[in-house]
Amino acid sequence: GALAARRAAPRAAQEEDDDFEARLAAISAKTGSKRNLKEARKQAQKEAQEAMQGAKARGLTELPEEDMEGEEEYAAFRPSVGDLISNVALGATILWLPLSLASIGRFTWVRYRLTNKRLTVRSEPPVGEKERTDVAFEDVTDCITVGNLLWGDLLVTLKNGDKVELRSVDNFVEFKKYILKKAEEAKAGKVDALAPGAGSSSKGSSSGGAKAVSTGPSRTKGKGF
Repeated sequence: GALAARRAAPRAAQEEDDDFEARLAAISAKTGSKRNLKEARKQAQKEAQEAMQGAKARGLTELPEEDMEGEEEYAAFRPSVGDLISNVALGATILWLPLSLASIGRFTWVRYRLTNKRLTVRSEPPVGEKERTDVAFEDVTDCITVGNLLWGDLLVTLKNGDKVELRSVDNFVEFKKYILKKAEEAKAGKVDALAPGAGSSSKGSSSGGAKAVSTGPSRTKGKGF
């Protein structure tokens, strides 16, 4: 009986070692999986944030900053001078001062542009991040205006529900009609398609036969563009 016990002892020790190694391997594999999953989640969150920033900066359809082939400027403009003057005059009152400063900032740093293919809103403050939003007309679902007889605001709604605002604009009714007209033409296929999946990148070519002009932007008619 003693001999059998001595023979069984090494086998038990070996089985215990094998079991420990198996458990250790399982723990290592489990820890590694969790680590990989954690890294994957971080990467996915990072990509989602970059995508959201890109959508905010570039609109739905990614468009080149340079004019595309066949792109023609309709109007390039800044916020209304009348809005600036009225807000500066009312700035003598303490309560109105923040609105006066906001109006001065808009007039100085914000620029708008309409072409036959897109709407562009550009903001370049001396301090802080510069922003540019390019909106293809086929992404527009609605455009409403709020204003007086001289100037007003335009609120453009996109397919994904995002809003693009043009503040204190002269001829706002005319621009509203133009935007809605171009949006309808895009839906009817009367203008070049720039839909996602065939859209251009800021480094590559654009869709629907529209290509980025390699010689640079053509904006001689623009006021400050």
